[in-house]
Amino acid sequence: MSLRRSLAALAAVSVLSTSAVALAADFKMGVVDVEAVMAQTEDGKAARARMQKWLETQQKTMEKEQQAFLKEKETLEKQASAMSPETLTQKQGELQKKYVDLAQKAQKLQGEAQAKEMEEIKPILTRIDQVVQQVAKKDGLSVVLEKRNSGIAYLAQGLDYTEEVIRQYNALPKMSAPAAKKDEKKK
Repeated sequence: MSLRRSLAALAAVSVLSTSAVALAADFKMGVVDVEAVMAQTEDGKAARARMQKWLETQQKTMEKEQQAFLKEKETLEKQASAMSPETLTQKQGELQKKYVDLAQKAQKLQGEAQAKEMEEIKPILTRIDQVVQQVAKKDGLSVVLEKRNSGIAYLAQGLDYTEEVIRQYNALPKMSAPAAKKDEKKK
């Protein structure tokens, strides 16, 4: 009986190891650097340029408001000695409110910038995923990992599909700008 169990176990191990070897032979993986794809595709470059332009415009507006606040503060400091204590307290309260409003506006602007960035990159990331899937199917890849977040310390040559994804992505028709779509609806 012991011999029978040993033979059965040996047969099972043999079948499992043969299946594992066959599975390993069919298993192919690759990696893609999504940040590099975003930076090097035409849509990614256009989105980054739109975002930069938007940020510069917002920053200029904030700088003007900050300068006006600082000028008002400086004026108050110069005139403080000539004011009655009640007037000074009132002006300081108004100035403090403007400071709080300015800080809240800056915080709101930061949230808007994050939302705008997501609005810009979400359709591009969706398209990158589609291109990655096409490349994976074409090359028979079982798994494609994101290069920067995968924890890979070494990668054999030929497993990085980033350039192929960029090439195929740029071969697709350009996407329209999300911001431009909204502007067209308003007109």
